[in-house]
Amino acid sequence: MDHVRRQPNGKLYVDIKVPSRLRSLVGKTNLRHSLDVTSLDASAKRAATAKIAEFQALIANAERRLTEQAAAHKRQEEKDEQSRYLEFFGIENHTELGELIDFGAANWPHPDTGDAVLAEITNRIRSSKQPEGEFGILERHAVTLSARLEYVRKIIDAAKKGENTHHSPRLTASLDKSLTVTGLLKKFNETTTPTPDNFRQYKTAVALFCESERDKSIHSIDRDTARRFRDYLHGRTDLAYGTCDQRMKKLSALFNFAHRENLTELANPFSGMELSKATKEGHGDEDPGKYLEPSVVNTYLTEILPQFGFDNSMRWPFLVMLHTGMRVEECCGLRVDEVVQQWGVDCFHIRPRKEDNRTIKSGKARFTPIHHHLWDALGFRAYVKDRRDSGKAMLFDFPQWRRQKYSAKFQEDMSKLRKPIEKARGINLGDQHDLRHTLVTLLREAGVSEEYRCLIVGHSPKSGVNAGYGDKDAVLDHLRSALHKMDLSRYDFSALRAHGTP
Repeated sequence: MDHVRRQPNGKLYVDIKVPSRLRSLVGKTNLRHSLDVTSLDASAKRAATAKIAEFQALIANAERRLTEQAAAHKRQEEKDEQSRYLEFFGIENHTELGELIDFGAANWPHPDTGDAVLAEITNRIRSSKQPEGEFGILERHAVTLSARLEYVRKIIDAAKKGENTHHSPRLTASLDKSLTVTGLLKKFNETTTPTPDNFRQYKTAVALFCESERDKSIHSIDRDTARRFRDYLHGRTDLAYGTCDQRMKKLSALFNFAHRENLTELANPFSGMELSKATKEGHGDEDPGKYLEPSVVNTYLTEILPQFGFDNSMRWPFLVMLHTGMRVEECCGLRVDEVVQQWGVDCFHIRPRKEDNRTIKSGKARFTPIHHHLWDALGFRAYVKDRRDSGKAMLFDFPQWRRQKYSAKFQEDMSKLRKPIEKARGINLGDQHDLRHTLVTLLREAGVSEEYRCLIVGHSPKSGVNAGYGDKDAVLDHLRSALHKMDLSRYDFSALRAHGTP
């Protein structure tokens, strides 16, 4: 048996030699223990095994302590070296953090300076009793620096417009190197003036990227960064494939813009980067996590919506979205003349309108059938007639926020009504957008094909059928039939039904 020796008197003992580097920590050259027996029977083996394990644990602990001491010694040496290095340039413990940042960022007299200052700042923050204060200084410094850079850019841009303009190419190059993804988005918006809805998509894409990778210089973003972002999108189960694909394409478009404007000489890192449809299958729009349970929907139907009278605009958008899967902005911005009868089918004509900057996410007009339960049982037909007879242009009385959004007031008021109930009962009532996922779930449970589900809620279908349906009136009739297949029996509409309906 290893590590078991026999003494001259015949008795057995355990003997483990301590490595020379650990002897000062263990205090011995050898670890020994007498078993006080002459025969290595089963009992002696058990005793020997236990003692060997004890000695080996003691040696392992000494090894760990030695490693920690060596690491601590190395850290101290590095700290001493950094201190001597910084003291050479007049930087001492009392030097302000802001001055340290400026000095390190300058990388003068050579790049090692920045590394030494970075280590000094990090050590200060880690050893500070109030690191929040140190981080506050960093944040204020970053904000100030960002403002300075932006102001210098404005000065250079203004100077370029004049005659006999002279500016430092080195300064311009430095500013371009500091251009971050959010700064690129701002330049893109100022230069190309995209539509509000299109800009929102770019803004969402940039926000998603910054959430994954932080807001960094466009010159530091390479193909590996793009791959990491793609992997991040693959892991976002709350976002559908189409949504993630759009975000990736918007970032690619931004970097194409940067290349066209000579803001970077690097190749577009997002060019040709594709997401895996198989990986994203089941994510996002048809994710059951977005589905509102009947008990949640019934809270709206029995407690919130009955607070509003028949002619109150707050009563209807929730019901329209529940029966059509319409987006909240699409719904709240409807005009009276967009409730139409197309090919014998009562439906909503959802379309972009240039005259009031109204956009829709898909950018294409479509017809969505009106469910007979909404139209007749809940009295929406009568509501539309009253609005039309009274000469109202808009279907609902929601003001247009900043000449763009119609849904802001509705969402704000619904949130005020929803929050107290959520707080009192400790529940989550979701939001209006969840009604789209709820309708998709109801249609899927009813056996409606994916193509028809997409056409009803305004997603891009995989087939070639256009969202406007062209002259294919049969498609609209099929959509109406598909919409009426869903089961609404789990919902309590009793407090909202029009007078005289069952």
